[in-house]
Amino acid sequence: MNVLYIPGFSAKNLAEMNVNSQALESSGHSVTKVNWEHWGNPDASWNLEIALELIRSLKVTPDIIVAKSIGTLGAVNFLKETQFSKIILLGIPVLDLSEEDLKSYSVLKDFKNRVVLVHNRFDNHGTLEDLSKHIDLSEFDVRVVEADHHSYQYPELVTQLVNE
Repeated sequence: MNVLYIPGFSAKNLAEMNVNSQALESSGHSVTKVNWEHWGNPDASWNLEIALELIRSLKVTPDIIVAKSIGTLGAVNFLKETQFSKIILLGIPVLDLSEEDLKSYSVLKDFKNRVVLVHNRFDNHGTLEDLSKHIDLSEFDVRVVEADHHSYQYPELVTQLVNE
């Protein structure tokens, strides 16, 4: 399978992406990774249009999209431009998003049988309860991890979900 991996904003997401991607590659998948240009500039801020330009520039048609944190916002805005069989969203950062940004996630309902949400129950960027106030979780395959952080370095789980 061709996997497009869209990480979170912070440069610490590079190591997390590499661990998860390495597990996918060891399982026989081809992984195209988004490396944010702002990782080399600590003063940079998130810009959705720049993120989408970078994703488009990769010219990949993924079978599966894996996105983490703010990368999930880029991913949901990219969905209608590509073909894919599944999208796995790791830790949607609901507390960091504007109401307008949160509305972007409504596109997921058009793909609900292809959406897997992985969320740490007490994620400090938005708990599972916070997420449920913005997204009807009953419509999706939701995998809850009993954790209180925003790290999603779960290579076994991500590989399992890609393989399902």
